[in-house]
Amino acid sequence: TETAWKRIKTDHQSSLSLERYHHSAVVSDHSMFIFGGKNNIATCEPQLIELHLATRQWSVVHTVGTVPSPR
Repeated sequence: TETAWKRIKTDHQSSLSLERYHHSAVVSDHSMFIFGGKNNIATCEPQLIELHLATRQWSVVHTVGTVPSPR
């Protein structure tokens, strides 16, 4: 089993702002979900995005309800 971090190449839509830091992330089943964080201009991004690990494609997860406030 490999335990080292490595960079992987992904496919993404140009409309997604993927560069971010101070975000939350979790892996569940065959996807990694990323929520919030800040982008390169330090604006909070209150969107939930998913990386399908098998296809390495990003997509926006459409949610309902009140977005949690930044912390």
